[in-house]
Amino acid sequence: MGISVLPCRVGRMWIVLALDENGMLFANSLPSEDLQQSLAHVLRSMHRRGRGDYRIVAADRRAESIADAIIRGEPVEISTDGMSPLEISALRCVMGIPRGMVASYRDIASQLGNPGLARFVGNVMSKNPFPLVVPCHRVIRSDMSLGGFGYGGLEKRRLLEGEGIEIKDGKVRERHRLARGK
Repeated sequence: MGISVLPCRVGRMWIVLALDENGMLFANSLPSEDLQQSLAHVLRSMHRRGRGDYRIVAADRRAESIADAIIRGEPVEISTDGMSPLEISALRCVMGIPRGMVASYRDIASQLGNPGLARFVGNVMSKNPFPLVVPCHRVIRSDMSLGGFGYGGLEKRRLLEGEGIEIKDGKVRERHRLARGK
């Protein structure tokens, strides 16, 4: 049996989930009005982790419950199959960034024990299969500029501002940065 891909409707938006054989979240999309874009994001995430076996099925109550939890920012159990221990550690560090706060790629690398891993952290975030669950939009550059985001810079800014993070001249205000190394 492979991965179940479940498009879930949340208002006028779609969020696509991929659940593994144990019902754990394997990948998800951001909420979007574009179902095809959401589906493509999830399928790319699966492919990167070596999982091409899937079936698209109708959302059930469990999938809708997971989608609702993601939208509300509640914790969701994730499957890390196909990821290295260092990638998993980076994702776990980012899960610890609270709403309304940011950390730099270097801050996350320092938490991993090596500030030189900042580029590695950026690469892991660019492939994050769990947007919102692992809030990679909260990871920014050391100079407080936004940095990249798989859904584009405007979407990253929208997400950050939606959490009350102030951005001026393309940079996050320092008061929103977690203490370095925390």
